[in-house]
Amino acid sequence: MRFELTQRLASPADAVDAVYTDPGLYPTLVGLPKLGDIEVLRSERDGARARLAIRYGFTGDLPAAVTAVVDPDKLTWVQESDHDLVAGITTFRLVPDHYPDRLTAAGRTVVRGSATAASASCRASSRSGRCSWPARSSRPSSTGSPSTSRPKRRPSTATCRAEPLAPQRRSSARASRSASRSRN
Repeated sequence: MRFELTQRLASPADAVDAVYTDPGLYPTLVGLPKLGDIEVLRSERDGARARLAIRYGFTGDLPAAVTAVVDPDKLTWVQESDHDLVAGITTFRLVPDHYPDRLTAAGRTVVRGSATAASASCRASSRSGRCSWPARSSRPSSTGSPSTSRPKRRPSTATCRAEPLAPQRRSSARASRSASRSRN
């Protein structure tokens, strides 16, 4: 499955990037639906580049048919992300701790904006047909400090499109470029 999510944020792009590269944010993400046991495994910063590795665990309920073949305690994965803070581009991939044949996902997030607002677009694909990551809350952290305050989200401006992976199908941008080349 491939999908794209665009979200408008009431914070400048550099503030959005600063929050998502701050390892202090992730322990505050308690109460997310079906996600828990969030643990920052690695956080590196080298100039305009940041790299994070964060472990998540699935905490939702599963049907008996699933638990017959999957141990719910083993539904954990690491999100590895590489943030280019100058370009505003983050690439990420999900690496399962167990059951690697059941989850493969990767994507790219682009943050663009002005001095007062930003737009974050995420394109991702998942071989398993399911891919999720924590939704961003508009509530500040309990400390309220700028380094861990989350960007304010403008409600009802997020859009999501999903389409099944199909090797023979081209995206509209690729189809346009191909059509343009064939006319020249």
